[in-house]
Amino acid sequence: MNKNLKTLFFKISDVTSKLNTLIPKKRDRIVIYSNWGFRDNIRTLYQYLVDNGYQDKYEIVCASNNFYHLKKDNKVKFVSIYNGLYYFLTSKYFFYSFGKYPIKPTKKQMVVNLWHGMPLKKIGNLENGMENIDYNFFTKLVSSSDLFTPIMKAAFNANDEQMLLVGNIRNDELFEEEKDKNIIWMPTYRNSKNYHDSQDAIIFSLDDTEFSKVNKLLLEYEYHLYIKLHPLEESHFKFKNNYSNIHMLSEETISQHYGTLYKFLGTTSALITDYSSVFLDYYLLNRPVAFTINDYEEYKENRGFVFDDVKSLMVGPTVSNFDDLLEFLNSVMKSEDEFYFERNEINSKVNSIQRDFTKTLLENVGIEK
Repeated sequence: MNKNLKTLFFKISDVTSKLNTLIPKKRDRIVIYSNWGFRDNIRTLYQYLVDNGYQDKYEIVCASNNFYHLKKDNKVKFVSIYNGLYYFLTSKYFFYSFGKYPIKPTKKQMVVNLWHGMPLKKIGNLENGMENIDYNFFTKLVSSSDLFTPIMKAAFNANDEQMLLVGNIRNDELFEEEKDKNIIWMPTYRNSKNYHDSQDAIIFSLDDTEFSKVNKLLLEYEYHLYIKLHPLEESHFKFKNNYSNIHMLSEETISQHYGTLYKFLGTTSALITDYSSVFLDYYLLNRPVAFTINDYEEYKENRGFVFDDVKSLMVGPTVSNFDDLLEFLNSVMKSEDEFYFERNEINSKVNSIQRDFTKTLLENVGIEK
């Protein structure tokens, strides 16, 4: 976005914010918004509301660009993100996780930024060159623990009164399904083609022979490995062969077959990841986690972390090469886990709340059934 267009954008935002103060708000309407697919925390919120009958007391409106395979309750209204603007301006309760309307809420509104996980990488005002951008378009901002509250405050230029210690509500879904013989690999988004040609990003360096060996091992123990890439990286990774026990997970596949990613995560026996904050949520299950962080120093230099030593939060073995990968998979399938107690200790630091996340959120913002 060029400078003149950005200046015009914020002028329009300022005018709309002033207009918002003049429009009456409907106190019994809840709006749930996402401009990047109806998923993650907002989908969890929707499902909790309709499963518990809140649509009988409140008018619930969902605004998104893509509802995937959401089972739509006939008492809930579903609109586009453009029509959603009307409902933002006329409603008391508004929740978002991806995207937002850059309009300041009034004192008569409860606008909650649910975000999508506690940050390990620098976000918002913590990013270089982004220090002066206004990201504070909410009444409340969630945090999962006292460790992350100052980080979230700094990233969004929020004050103490705006912080809401309720955790990530999507974590409710971790406990909905029974554990199965599934292992999930979730590398974070690198945002650089160079990573795809590098040995540092292990997922991209494995060849068909190595995947065949992994598949054979999984088949022996009757386990399945699911690979979930960031939506922007799915096009960079394709199998040349079909494997019986290795599967790709897209947002579309997850929505169609499993409902949500976190519901599927609850079925897994172990997680492989790197700098994705998903492992902080996964600690709630206290199941094995392995980390692929060969490019740690480069990533720290280029993107930056919110902690000086983010490795101190990473409890589990480091997978640096193919042999390490096989060793970790073997340990999981043989039920060997030497990090159980250490993970539990770190979990208490990063997740102040352990259960009933959505219920806690609604109680804190004044929504009662």
